[in-house]
Amino acid sequence: QQQQYQQQQHQQQQHWQQRQTSDNPPHSPSSSPPVAGYTNQGYTSSQQTQTSLRLEVLACAVAITTQDLVELRSFSRPPGVVREVVESTLMLLGFRDASWSAAQNHFDKPTLFLEKMQGFDASRSVSRLQLQKFCRCLAHSQAVSDLAALEAICPAAVGLAKWCLAVGDLLVMRYEGDPNGLAGRGYYSSPPSTKSAATTINNNNNNNNNNS
Repeated sequence: QQQQYQQQQHQQQQHWQQRQTSDNPPHSPSSSPPVAGYTNQGYTSSQQTQTSLRLEVLACAVAITTQDLVELRSFSRPPGVVREVVESTLMLLGFRDASWSAAQNHFDKPTLFLEKMQGFDASRSVSRLQLQKFCRCLAHSQAVSDLAALEAICPAAVGLAKWCLAVGDLLVMRYEGDPNGLAGRGYYSSPPSTKSAATTINNNNNNNNNNS
């Protein structure tokens, strides 16, 4: 009888341990569901990639100077590629009116416009439909994606184009989970190269403050 009692105790202990394991899986110290993107090793590479892409978007925004916007505003009839870059920028920022006259009004206050760009959270503010519209623009024209050609025509517009591409990369990762971004979909051959985000942000903040 004592042996039978010990066996029952042992079985009950095993049953209790199994329930503890099922109620508290290894990825979480409690029975609550795990946080999305979190594992035993910490946050996944997906979240780390999105963080890097957000910094890239910010670095591209900070790299744009007030002189760039002033020069763009001076065009009464801008080249077609410049118009497309500016229209894409305004569309991604959520402006309903992306006409050239509207852009000139925004660029008339360059510091205010740059502050909006630098404080803009693309991952929360740009919808999937806006991303699809931007991708359709990229599919029909290389105005935004061909940075070398754009620089030959209007260097002042290159910063806006880089910002648009960086936003596109972030949104492709955000909505599609593709770390290769727009380049992975063949919209441009190589991603726009920038300095380190921290260096670009610090240097260009100083320049914009001095020129404002």
